Amino acid sequence: MKKRGLLKSIARWTAWVLAVLLPAMWVVSLWASAFVSTPGGSKTIQASSILGGGALGFGVTLDGDWPKSFLTVAERPALPRQWLPHVAHSKRAVGVTVPLWMPWLVALGFSVWFYRDHQRQKQRRLLGCCPACGYDRSGLASAAPCPECGLSPSTTTST
Repeated sequence: MKKRGLLKSIARWTAWVLAVLLPAMWVVSLWASAFVSTPGGSKTIQASSILGGGALGFGVTLDGDWPKSFLTVAERPALPRQWLPHVAHSKRAVGVTVPLWMPWLVALGFSVWFYRDHQRQKQRRLLGCCPACGYDRSGLASAAPCPECGLSPSTTTST
C-alpha cells in the first residue's frame, strides 16, 4: 500500500510539473528551436528529437544521417496541420511531430484528477472517515484498521 501511495505521489507531482512546464516550452519553441541527436556513424541507428514551432518531434533513422523527410517535420507546416500530429517517413527513417498542446491537455487533465482525489482524501480525513474508502470511523480506536477496506491509520499518507 505504501508503494502505491508513493507511485501516486510521483505521478501527481509529475503531472503538475508538466502542466506548468509544457506551456513554457511551447512559448519558447515559438521563438527558438532545439535539435538533440544521439551520435551515430554510418550504418547505425540514430535517434533524434526536435523542439520548435510549438511542436515536439522524435525520429529514428538507420543510416546515421537525417533524411530531408524528417527535417521537413521540424519546419512549421501550414494551418491546420501545425495543430495536429504529423508523421514523416522514408525507406530508412521515420519521424513523428506532436504539437505541445496535446501532451499539455493530458497533463492538465491528470493534474485536475489528482487534485480532486487529494481534496477528497483530505475531506474524508477531516470528517473522521477512512481516506481510502470513506467508511465512517467514529467509535473505532484510533489505531484500529478500517473494517471496510483494511487500511490501517499508520499507512495513510498526508500528501
